Amino acid sequence: MDIKAEEVLDALRDRGAKTECDQCGSDKFFISEGDDRFVMHIPMTTNEDELPASHDTLPCVAIACGNCGYMRFYARTIIIEIVKKLRGDHA
Repeated sequence: MDIKAEEVLDALRDRGAKTECDQCGSDKFFISEGDDRFVMHIPMTTNEDELPASHDTLPCVAIACGNCGYMRFYARTIIIEIVKKLRGDHA
């Protein structure tokens, strides 16, 4: 599903997420748009001595503060569901 950067921020606001940076207090966030470039896949493993398989990842939406660069990560699956609701897409 293609999601615009502003839709990610709208989804977070809809759920009451803080709109200012935890580190510097700025309200300017950066999300790279298009082709899921703002989606990161965080490796998951139960054993810190082993590298995870390529499919053992947690897809996350990454946003960064435009002032200090502090980054936050949100579960992409949840963001998609919120965006669908806000769009009125019940499929």
